[in-house]
Amino acid sequence: MCTAPPRPPKIVTKGPSKSEVRAQERQLASYQEQIRVQQESAAAQLQAQIEAAAAETRRREEEMAALQQQQQQQQQAMAQQQTAQQAAAFTVTTAAAPADMTGTETTVATTPKRKRTDSLKVGAPAVATDAGTGLNVGV
Repeated sequence: MCTAPPRPPKIVTKGPSKSEVRAQERQLASYQEQIRVQQESAAAQLQAQIEAAAAETRRREEEMAALQQQQQQQQQAMAQQQTAQQAAAFTVTTAAAPADMTGTETTVATTPKRKRTDSLKVGAPAVATDAGTGLNVGV
């Protein structure tokens, strides 16, 4: 049997060397710089798009306001024209009567119509007397 005292295991830690760690740190810093530049570029593009959209919105709002104002003016003009037409339709003008009445027309009394008698007379030859003429009831 072995009676030697136990020895603790030998622990060896092996990791990247200092030069490898520095190289990784440089790569990480380079990557972080690239990300920062990309984010700034994207933010600038986004801001430019926002400003362009805001300018387009302002332009369209101004255009709409101008169209609404033009439409309102047209409606007012149409209302004034309609009011003028209605006023002209109800306007009565009088002209002075001519001083001499020589060319005027006069009415003549009407002649009464003949009065007819209110009886119905049917002549004998006008009435059919053949068989089968007249009113047939209960055939």
